[in-house]
Amino acid sequence: MSNNNNQELIEITYNNEKIIISQEIADYLEDYRRDIHRQLKKKQRNQNNAQWIDGIIESLMSVPPVGFEDDVIRKLEQKLMQELVNTLPETQRRRLKAYYYDELTYREIATLEGVHFSAIKRSVELALKNLKRNFK
Repeated sequence: MSNNNNQELIEITYNNEKIIISQEIADYLEDYRRDIHRQLKKKQRNQNNAQWIDGIIESLMSVPPVGFEDDVIRKLEQKLMQELVNTLPETQRRRLKAYYYDELTYREIATLEGVHFSAIKRSVELALKNLKRNFK
């Protein structure tokens, strides 16, 4: 099917109704659907890693001290985790915060910083690796 402008038209179903749209619009809608799907997956990954960090901090804070020594150890572990985040290189710390807490995508952060998104991805992954390695 085509219209007067020689654009290819296709029939789709939307809310149980059949409508006719151009292939260009259909492609745009499909790209949009895929982008939304990617964003939802990214948000889920962000939540999982943020939960990991929060879980460590929460578990350190929720352990009731048995005695004076346990209380001191718990406080030292809490301080260690905070210091580990603070000792990340400034770039890793900034990008980690933007990705997990501000919920920006790698591309959004890359655009803000004027770098390629793969640099952001590497930086965030390295920050997590450093935190996990140094916390053990």
